[in-house]
Amino acid sequence: MLRVLLVDDEEDVLNKLFYIVEWKRFGFCEVRRCSDATEALILLSQEMYHLVFIDLKMPKISGIQLIQEMKRRYHRALIVVLSNHEDYDQVSQAMRLGVFDYCIKKHLNSEEMQSLIRRASICYPTSQEMAHTGPFLLYYLTFQRSLDTRHGKLVEERVKKVFLGCNVFRLNDSGFAVVIAKNGVFHEISCFDYWMKLRAQLRDTLKVKNEVSRGIMVESIEALRNYLTSGIEETASYYRQEVFNSLIYIHQFYMKRISGCELARMACLHESYLARLFKQDTSKTICTYINELRVYKATELLRIPGIKIKEVAQLVGIQDQLYFNRLFNRQCGVSPKRYQERIKFDGII
Repeated sequence: MLRVLLVDDEEDVLNKLFYIVEWKRFGFCEVRRCSDATEALILLSQEMYHLVFIDLKMPKISGIQLIQEMKRRYHRALIVVLSNHEDYDQVSQAMRLGVFDYCIKKHLNSEEMQSLIRRASICYPTSQEMAHTGPFLLYYLTFQRSLDTRHGKLVEERVKKVFLGCNVFRLNDSGFAVVIAKNGVFHEISCFDYWMKLRAQLRDTLKVKNEVSRGIMVESIEALRNYLTSGIEETASYYRQEVFNSLIYIHQFYMKRISGCELARMACLHESYLARLFKQDTSKTICTYINELRVYKATELLRIPGIKIKEVAQLVGIQDQLYFNRLFNRQCGVSPKRYQERIKFDGII
């Protein structure tokens, strides 16, 4: 359970902060109010608080002094300072002490506060995240127009249904971050496969175009928090349209012969230029990507009871079984036959 502490000597400010946000919507189930730093230190000594709002100008013990004392006592709460326009020097000092953010009292409004609380809430990993220390794949999903609360929840539900065990964070009215624990050689390729289907579903349901960033590899929960709270979604890398169209074609027709020349003709680009763009966006050559996709698809087919390896090879577009065996072994570390045996006798791979 996440807890919030509001510290300000002005009762009207405390009340406004208390009522302006739907705290439980963001996972904060307990919100306490106090009017001075002394009382705040007592409360902080009694319970763990995850988010603390501190007025910079208070009698006896100032907001800066309270922050310094919290740091001395190793309190790990995120701190947001409350200030007036003329408190610039104190705000600068607070930022140097490592506070999370600041708010101008006169400008407090529901929209800005909810954005701030949303960013704060994603600094605390869910139980699903805690099961993994990394690495993660991070994607940004954006829509061309704002989504209301109902449609936002629909997006979250659809994403979680497709990417089982993932975490979805709403960043703003039209943007989401999706965090997927990375496991397996072909995870990024399988993710793109799922994203294609999901994007089409969301587009048809919401009647609005959406875009998914390239997967960002994040090595730890700490690095993940930095990405999610730094506003980096504004500069997240997206596939170039020519590359994205090529990827869609590859995922639809991987079982057939696909040449770089064919993809370049569809993209109206020179073959070598498309190859260079593709490598920049995917970190793989076109040939490597197609082969990895085919092997990933083969791992799915090999789970079908009684299916023959020769059939699997042909279904993913490889006619030479010996070549398929070498390719599969190189990418998975085991032969197709051994992979199939593990599934049959262990139930897992």
